Amino acid sequence: MVNFCEVLGCSNRFNREKDKGYYRIPAIVSRSKPKKQAFSVERRATWLARIRREDLVDDAIEFYRVCGDHFTSGT
Repeated sequence: MVNFCEVLGCSNRFNREKDKGYYRIPAIVSRSKPKKQAFSVERRATWLARIRREDLVDDAIEFYRVCGDHFTSGT
């Protein structure tokens, strides 16, 4: 299975750069308290806005990945 990084302009692939982490786009929590659900909707929207891709299909978002190059270290 080949997973590409979905960030605009990134060419990293899971099968080539195996030393990188690949992260799923956050899911929307629907069976929870309204505050938690609203947070998950906002978090997913933030991820999609930062990916800057308008051609992503909602039905396949659970299969999309973002590579570790697009995250900052907390240390």
